[in-house]
Amino acid sequence: MGTNDDPGATIRALSNVDIVGDRTGAQLYVSRYGEPVLSVAVGNRTVRSAMTGTTAVMWVCSGKPLLLPALFQLLTEAGLDADTPVAELVPAFAGGGKETATIVHLLTHTVPYAGIGMRWADDTFVHGSEGGLLRARWEEALDAICAEPVLGPPGTGIAYTTMANWLLLGEIVQRLGGAPYEEVIAKRVTDALGMPHTMLGRPAAPGPDTAQLWAVEPDGIPEPVDLDDARWTGQRWPGIGARGPAAELGRVIECLAGWRRPDLVPAEWRSRLAETHRSGLADPVYRGVDIRWGLGCCVDPLPFGLPAGTAVIGHTGVRSSLVFADLDTGVAVVLVCNGMVPRTADRTRKRRVVRSVYRDLGLTGPS
Repeated sequence: MGTNDDPGATIRALSNVDIVGDRTGAQLYVSRYGEPVLSVAVGNRTVRSAMTGTTAVMWVCSGKPLLLPALFQLLTEAGLDADTPVAELVPAFAGGGKETATIVHLLTHTVPYAGIGMRWADDTFVHGSEGGLLRARWEEALDAICAEPVLGPPGTGIAYTTMANWLLLGEIVQRLGGAPYEEVIAKRVTDALGMPHTMLGRPAAPGPDTAQLWAVEPDGIPEPVDLDDARWTGQRWPGIGARGPAAELGRVIECLAGWRRPDLVPAEWRSRLAETHRSGLADPVYRGVDIRWGLGCCVDPLPFGLPAGTAVIGHTGVRSSLVFADLDTGVAVVLVCNGMVPRTADRTRKRRVVRSVYRDLGLTGPS
């Protein structure tokens, strides 16, 4: 595989990830069975300031797997499993027809909220805003989610939420862990995996190695992304707020795959991670396509540009990032960009980079 001194297909692909002007860049981390193969940064973290391998970039939804090791540990310690009703742990959640919703339903986005999250209905994309949840304090957001009714029984439809389900899971982590979410994640995940540059929210004073997210539109000047604005400092967003280097997010997916600190994920959970726990439902993010989902991770190779039948766990971040572990070949890939390009362009660049990684590793992969 290439390096900065000897660029291969991967480096050439990474250098062409829609880097615009003097303010956007990218990080790429690749490993096999937990052993790093490549960790490289290109472009800029913000205006005329270079992206480095330790720059903290906002992961958005690609950061959702960060919560999973702690959640799995705590549920196991409490003698609970994936089929535990959410209301057993958060009683207020039982309202509005949600009394049968389980941990699995949260992890697979199959609590069909009436007004929260993205849905696919009658061949149409329906976006239920979560803006109120973004602006609210934790307790207020939790109350709003618990009060939200559903359109049908849990498990019968998808409402993909950036905030709601992971805030509920964060609340469960707090209640079982006996401490604020951030402290539990630090103790059980980031400290345990050696992730010193990872932050769970926007720092009050972003340092010299913190990236700014930029919205990159065709033929336009990049503009700062609202989600990364200073006014959100102090907000607690378990599903989208984490930021750090690609290499540190790689430690999380390696852990879930069992290649790094396998003791952090109870065996009974890891054995089910790659299983399909959601299928036969129209995914709104992919405009009605049936995308298979597991316990907090996507297990369908399509979003990662991998061949059909590949055993994979991972996640993507809107218009900017992806993380996955290919369980068949031991390959882990993390791509993090601070330039959020249009969706089609984002999917193209992700596929280009992933295809180049497999080519440089000499593996049969995406075509």
